[in-house]
Amino acid sequence: MTTKETRDALMTKNKLKFNIKGITEYQCIDKETNEYGNASKIFQTNIFDSDEQTTSICCKYGIQGMNVTKFGPTSFTVYSFDLLGNRTRGRIKYEDVTIVTD
Repeated sequence: MTTKETRDALMTKNKLKFNIKGITEYQCIDKETNEYGNASKIFQTNIFDSDEQTTSICCKYGIQGMNVTKFGPTSFTVYSFDLLGNRTRGRIKYEDVTIVTD
């Protein structure tokens, strides 16, 4: 998938599942043997506004998430606040994103 296709998919598709290179979590990787290990963390996009553009991303269970500030030509910027009100920002490159198909 090209950078432009990845950008367009992330911007416009609701509940789109994707992972980011280098971000893993400890989870069950084989349900038959109940084996656990590190695997790529799955994120999904959320569209809440009527303008039909992604406003946030969250992990698989919807507990942890970040708001999307903007979609640039090579990356998108996200932010969130912790319990003490400190703002955390990050930039994710489209080349590090892999769309997950079910």
